[in-house]
Amino acid sequence: MILYGIDPQRLQVRRLQVNSKSIAEEAFGNLNGNRVKFKFDCVNEPAYPPCRRSIVMEVSREGRLIYFWDDTEKLMRSDWVRVAGYMFSLRRVAEAARR
Repeated sequence: MILYGIDPQRLQVRRLQVNSKSIAEEAFGNLNGNRVKFKFDCVNEPAYPPCRRSIVMEVSREGRLIYFWDDTEKLMRSDWVRVAGYMFSLRRVAEAARR
C-alpha cells in the first residue's frame, strides 16, 4: 500500500509505503512546478552494496496525464548504477466514458 499526501508543516509531499511484512518506508518529496521527486534508501535490502530508490511523478500541463518513474540504483565501486526501473502513465477518462 502506498499513500501520498501534502504535509502542510513542511510544505512537501509525503510518501508512505507499507510492504507485505508491515515494514513502512517513508520519504519526503520536493515539489517543483508540476513535478515531485523522492529519493530514499531501500528497505529490506542487504546493507552492502547500498541501495537507493528514486521516484518522479509529473502531471501534464492540461492535467489529463500523470507520468510515474521508479528507479532502483545500487552503489557499484564509486558509481550509482540503475539495476531496476519502470515507468507508467495514468490518464483521466472523460465523464461520459465513466458512466
